[in-house]
Amino acid sequence: MSIPSTQTAPIINIYWGNYVPWNISYKDSAGVAISLVGKTILFTAKTLKTDPDSAAIIKKAVSSHVNAAAGLSFMALDPVDTQIVMGTKTRVSLFFDFTIISTGTANPITFNSGILNVDLPATQRTSA
Repeated sequence: MSIPSTQTAPIINIYWGNYVPWNISYKDSAGVAISLVGKTILFTAKTLKTDPDSAAIIKKAVSSHVNAAAGLSFMALDPVDTQIVMGTKTRVSLFFDFTIISTGTANPITFNSGILNVDLPATQRTSA
């Protein structure tokens, strides 16, 4: 799945316990690549937007990029990241965003946000 830098309010559906890879292309509104040199991409998913980041259900950070100068990066949620507490629910919906922070600056840039649905798959077994 690719994560563009200009899309907002998407709905991303994933399955509990699955690996979820994302190719990230950071561009301006004209489609011109924006450098990621010296920048870190954060992914945060929370129950409420107002929850502190320390209470986030899923948190990831990437500071080593595929091609930083060309605005290309890669981030993945590992199975352990998506094995969130479901309780008796078959779907948990979280607010998420991708944010860029730069070394030495306090001005984060959120470039994509929306709803992350984590669904419990029907199949639970691991062998035939």
